[in-house]
Amino acid sequence: MRPVTRIGTALSVLLFAAACSDTPLVPTRPPDAIPSPGAPNAQFSARDRQELLARQLALALNSPALRQALLVELDRSPSSEKKVHFQALLAGGQGQFRQALARAGGVDQVTITAEASAAGPLEAYLPVPAHRARWRGGEDLLVATAADDGDTPVAFDLRGRRRLLDPARPPDQPVLALVPAEQPFEGLYPSIGFCPPEGCDTGSLTTATGGLYMTYASFSQTFESWLKGNPEFEVHILGQDGSGSTLKSYQCAGEHAGGPYAFDQNAKTWSGSVMLFSQNQFESFQTSHSGQAVRVLVIEDDDGACVIKTDKDQLSNLFKALDAAYQLWTGGKADLLNLTKLFKRATMLQQLYASTAALITTNDDIVGNAIDDDIVGQTWSGTNWIACGWRPSGRHGWRGRSNPSAA
Repeated sequence: MRPVTRIGTALSVLLFAAACSDTPLVPTRPPDAIPSPGAPNAQFSARDRQELLARQLALALNSPALRQALLVELDRSPSSEKKVHFQALLAGGQGQFRQALARAGGVDQVTITAEASAAGPLEAYLPVPAHRARWRGGEDLLVATAADDGDTPVAFDLRGRRRLLDPARPPDQPVLALVPAEQPFEGLYPSIGFCPPEGCDTGSLTTATGGLYMTYASFSQTFESWLKGNPEFEVHILGQDGSGSTLKSYQCAGEHAGGPYAFDQNAKTWSGSVMLFSQNQFESFQTSHSGQAVRVLVIEDDDGACVIKTDKDQLSNLFKALDAAYQLWTGGKADLLNLTKLFKRATMLQQLYASTAALITTNDDIVGNAIDDDIVGQTWSGTNWIACGWRPSGRHGWRGRSNPSAA
């Protein structure tokens, strides 16, 4: 059987971030307004926990020896942004980081471990490339955190003084980010070849395997604040879950998806070849869900690779609005009987998405639901798919063109 025709996808978000002028660091609330270490957990929000840990880390890093130890671990990280897992950093070695934070917070090490565990997986790194290149363990350092992408970063100098940073652009002074982990870790460092919860299906797959592919992507923004570093764009194939009206993600393509599903878009434009859904997956889906289409959803991940973490009602309401606007022509099917193996537009009957995250503490950015450009009524040279979302025009996201050559 000949494989499904490759589809290349060119992306362009019809949304622009407002430019902001430089804002100097200014003191806000005094340090004693921050929740006290060891306070009852009921007093702590996610922001409180992260802020408390960031301040304790900043105070601990007033030690030149601890700064050098941190620099060594950052430099050893295999990730492109030199990330380390904060909780593993506390637990590793002879516990020097845990001990230092305990001294800084005036609490015991058990309390530090409990606070870090309650905060959820955190990563520490210098998100600004110029800061990574310049900082060599000196005292010219801020420790900053933000619970959600787009929040105003809260920073502490090495004396524990609190500052607010410009959310639109970083300061000149190097910033160590302590933020929710956007990728899986194996011990201290990011794991390589992560397989998402729904499975990778990579056993016999290669880049020559038939399936649905993306070959180009271009956005007008990254959907990521500077404190969160590089964007983590993901493409999810959503399909019917069971026999009802609920959708689930059958496959994720992204930086940490593994195998032929891995692609890493660190800027507004990307080109290459990444599989979104294999021919075997299409055939298996059709066997279980005869006649059903799939949705192609693009997100920018903010918390946990290849797991959609967003308000399920917001996402479901978007699908309902798009289905109403485009008369259900919001999905696609692989024509497995056609010799050219086309991926073409199709009607969708499922609109509800049940998030796999039991407790959502951050929201992934919804870039859009891919819709055939003939249905949307817009054309762009060399493209044929548009991701539509909630923005003022009622659509934004990505556009793509089918590549006539088979995989």
